[in-house]
Formats: sequence, structure tokens, C-alpha cells
Amino acid sequence: MANTTKDHAAIKQWANSHNAQPSRLAMADTAKTVGLIQLHIPGYNDERKQYQHIEWDEFFSEFDKYDMEFRTFDNAEDPNYYELHTNLDITAGETANAK
Repeated sequence: MANTTKDHAAIKQWANSHNAQPSRLAMADTAKTVGLIQLHIPGYNDERKQYQHIEWDEFFSEFDKYDMEFRTFDNAEDPNYYELHTNLDITAGETANAK
């Protein structure tokens, strides 16, 4: 079963309990920010992605701007698994629907 929230305090609580830090994905060859926010858990998937840690204010600014939802799953095989969802087209940059 999916647990979905937009509550900043609940997201921070989950992050703190998983040692996760607000971050953006960075391009491996240039270390430039590509804009996708994530919660980085040090040592978890580090070999496949590079992260730029950001402040919570910046993380939640993007989270709210793109009307995102944070999802975790009961009985997930991996307790660190989460998803960030939006119905907006964030690949096109700024959108008319963004807040």
C-alpha cells in the first residue's frame, strides 16, 4: 500500500529516519545541476548517480512549485525506497501549470 503526502514535516521526518539529505541530481561528467530533486541517502545508489546537496528550503520550493507528492510503500522490499511524483511536465523546464 502506498503512503502519499505533501506535508513537509512528514517528509523531513522520513528523511531524518533514513539519514537522507535534500539534493539535486548532477551530471557525472560536469557536476552541473540538472534540476531533479531527490532525497540522497549516503552510500545508497552512489555508484550510479551524483548528488549536489541543497537546503530544505530549496528542496521544498521545487517540491511545491511542481506540485509533487512523496510516496513510500508498506512492505516494500527496500525500506529506503520512495518516489517523488508530479503530474506536471518538469522536463520542459518552466510550465504554465507550475505554481
